[in-house]
Amino acid sequence: YKFFLPFFWPKKNRLLQLSYLGVGLCLLAERVLNMLIPLQLGRIVSLLSQSNGIKKEYSDKNTEAIPNRELLIIAGLQFLCSSGGIPVARKYLWLLLENSSYIGISTAAFEKIMSLSGDFHDGRHPDKSWESINRGLSVRYSFRTILFQILPLIIDLLLDMSMLCIIFGANMALITAAVIATFLWSSWKILSLRQERKKKLIADQEKEQSILRESTSNWRTAVCFNRASYERSQYRSALMNKTNASVSLCKYIYLESVIQSSLLIAGVMGTCFLVLCSGTQGDQTVGGLVVLLGYWAQLAGPLRFFASGLQNVRFELINAEELISLMKEAPSVVDVLHAMPLMLEEGVVRFRDVSFSYDGPRRVLHRLNFKAVGGSKTAIVGEAGAGKSTILQLILRLYDSTDGKITIDGQNIREVTQESLRANIGIVPQNPTLSHGTILENIKQASAFATDEQVYEACKAVALHDRFLALADGYQSLVGEGEVDLSQEELRRIAFARVIVKNPKIVLLDEPKREIERKAEESIQANLDKFCAGRTTIVVSHQLSTVTNAQKIFVVRNGKIVEHGSHNLLLKTGGHYSQMWSQQ
Repeated sequence: YKFFLPFFWPKKNRLLQLSYLGVGLCLLAERVLNMLIPLQLGRIVSLLSQSNGIKKEYSDKNTEAIPNRELLIIAGLQFLCSSGGIPVARKYLWLLLENSSYIGISTAAFEKIMSLSGDFHDGRHPDKSWESINRGLSVRYSFRTILFQILPLIIDLLLDMSMLCIIFGANMALITAAVIATFLWSSWKILSLRQERKKKLIADQEKEQSILRESTSNWRTAVCFNRASYERSQYRSALMNKTNASVSLCKYIYLESVIQSSLLIAGVMGTCFLVLCSGTQGDQTVGGLVVLLGYWAQLAGPLRFFASGLQNVRFELINAEELISLMKEAPSVVDVLHAMPLMLEEGVVRFRDVSFSYDGPRRVLHRLNFKAVGGSKTAIVGEAGAGKSTILQLILRLYDSTDGKITIDGQNIREVTQESLRANIGIVPQNPTLSHGTILENIKQASAFATDEQVYEACKAVALHDRFLALADGYQSLVGEGEVDLSQEELRRIAFARVIVKNPKIVLLDEPKREIERKAEESIQANLDKFCAGRTTIVVSHQLSTVTNAQKIFVVRNGKIVEHGSHNLLLKTGGHYSQMWSQQ
């Protein structure tokens, strides 16, 4: 709980801080009401008993025997204690506090995920992160449980046992305390047995949901390879495991219910018997029984909730473990202390003895040394898996190099702010993605200050303007699941449009001609060449026809630069580049 406490205290909001005072006063008032109601009810019964029965007094038309004032008092007390009284104010005040904590935890989790580096995002599916967050957010309910179930019940127990001791003597308080202690001890023991079953159930639920998502998402593969029956058996097996875990957990829940009911009934019968045996006058015995039963009625329900409340708190803490681990995750790429904004002039990018490894022992890049001249086109070519795309990720600082340094205009990119670095770089990734929103909004993600006209001009440059105008809602058409379906080629063109809208001084192109139709390729390439003129452009490609006009070409093989030069020079040397050219 120590980790979450700051989220539950609104430091900058005095009104919300006062809400805690309001909640505390409401809880105090409810405790007093719970103590007074049984006493008032016992008083009414005693008055009626002393008047020899309400039926007789009615028959004599003597209404003075009816305790009107006491009835009005208990009606008022019951109303204040009901769901329409003080609890309404308490719940409303707590709702404001709970919403504040929800916003705080959710925002902090979002900021944490967005601040983490490429190693985290590439190694973890986004759905898993948000499943952890959604489960962890239930921790705010545990605070509600502690404040409104566990803490009030403890106070009620102390007050009720004190009253029973005063009214009926120490023996009554001791019997009640013994029953309650046995009740709580048995509930705690069973709770510890249930915890492992709950963990197993959560794990089986996650596996069942994972199989369901993966199987339905890869429906085409399953059908084409006749794996539908296998996927069905896998899913059925996961369902069986989940239901078996649920049954195992429910057994202990039912056992707990039987033990709790038995103890409560035994406690009520035992204390009632003690009152009946010790009562000297019938009127006092009747009133005393009513008071006793009133206190037991008030204790029975909360006691059951006490056990389930402890259970919920523990389970919610289990659910919060992954969120706490996520929140404690440290990004591997951070701004150094006193990092300065990048001061870009020519846009010269230089790698000096740069090595990199994703997992430690296996190096993807080995002591790379190359220079991309400012305002020129530099190409990095090689076969798949050679480490070409990794070079672009290092320039953007999605990862930090293991050894060596990368500079832009002589400034080590580790010593400048990430925001200023990425503000000056535009990239067309291999697999561009769109968020759920309009086409216009998706392209404007490249620049918050872009105008609609700038977006239109960028789309004209990549031959998408007419395509979007032909849609029913034009640029306001929604893209995403169930909306306008765009091809992979159109996604690539939108990625080009984003770079044009961003208007950066350094452009990174990862497989720029991938999935672009040949009939559109020439016009788009001409517009891109025009846009990239005078900008530092680094092109990564395994299609050598894309880079023939590059001023400098670096050939990467197994993470090392094995050749470099112009297109014509590399062909003349007859090395690896020449072999790749002949194969294409």
